[in-house]
Amino acid sequence: MSTVFHHTKVALAMVSMALLLSACGGGGGGSDAGAGSDDPPSASNPPPAPPPVNAVASLNWDRPTERENGDALPLAEVGGYEISYRRVGDELFTAIVIEDGSVNEFVLEDMEAGSYEIYISSFDIDGNYSSASEIIIAAI
Repeated sequence: MSTVFHHTKVALAMVSMALLLSACGGGGGGSDAGAGSDDPPSASNPPPAPPPVNAVASLNWDRPTERENGDALPLAEVGGYEISYRRVGDELFTAIVIEDGSVNEFVLEDMEAGSYEIYISSFDIDGNYSSASEIIIAAI
């Protein structure tokens, strides 16, 4: 008898992305020392760096309710989830393990802007993993 979960039951239900721009120096429109200078940027006076962009991905999924063999899977037997992601074109995935089967959402923070491949797997309290969900490609 298989103890692995239906991978379709663990598929990401929704991936929502938001870009959060970091504030740079407390806002715009104010007067800066040296503002209005006609001096061109040089090695000793480089132009200011653009503000950093912090990307956030909010992930939500349906928890598995049955195993691949059709047996019921009580919430108490769901050990948790493993979220894997990488920028499109990168070789390796980064994995985050959530050791709480009752969780069905997670926020990936401080990501660089770009396109990402994301998938999720679940595991039971005995450490048996489900098949991975379909890969979602999200632009952040």
